[in-house]
Amino acid sequence: LTATWERLTPDELSVIEDFIRARRGAESFWWQPPGDHYPRRWICRKIKRTRASNNGINLTATFIEVFDA
Repeated sequence: LTATWERLTPDELSVIEDFIRARRGAESFWWQPPGDHYPRRWICRKIKRTRASNNGINLTATFIEVFDA
């Protein structure tokens, strides 16, 4: 699953990146993707920043769902 947050402020970007990087692509976390009805466990091994066309920064993250305990 790939998710993109658009036109983030530096503070918003920092919160998301810090959370993902702290887990180093190995520690799973609960997250509810937009449009889903319940949270599921994920890991994230890939994030990418791009400059937004107007203001801010876009962040794209690729998530892998975790099924084992």
